[in-house]
Amino acid sequence: MVLLVYVSLKDARSKLYELLAANLIILQEIPKSSDHSATRCIYVWGAQTEGVINRICLELMFTIGNLKSRLTSEQAENNILLERIELDSQQSIFLTDKEKQQLDHWFQIQEHLQSAILYLANELLTLYFF
Repeated sequence: MVLLVYVSLKDARSKLYELLAANLIILQEIPKSSDHSATRCIYVWGAQTEGVINRICLELMFTIGNLKSRLTSEQAENNILLERIELDSQQSIFLTDKEKQQLDHWFQIQEHLQSAILYLANELLTLYFF
């Protein structure tokens, strides 16, 4: 699939240099004269597909690792409340309104982080195997 986009020269130049800095594309300078003046050069941009896919896969793995670390740290912060819930299921202890709000917030964070991990893992598998 080819996607064509019309952008200004300034935007295109900045995006190309961002991609170059991230090592996702390569640049070759072809001089029109022997002095290599920037105004008299042609710049050819290209990408090595396999290298780009490997780089993106590494970035996805790094991001998934960060999300898992965040999930672990969030769970550690709410560990006392989670332990209290286990006690509540065994005994007839009730949670306060503040604890219920905190628990709801934890479940929202947990759901959001887990769905992001699953989404990125799916993208990683798609890139890696296709």
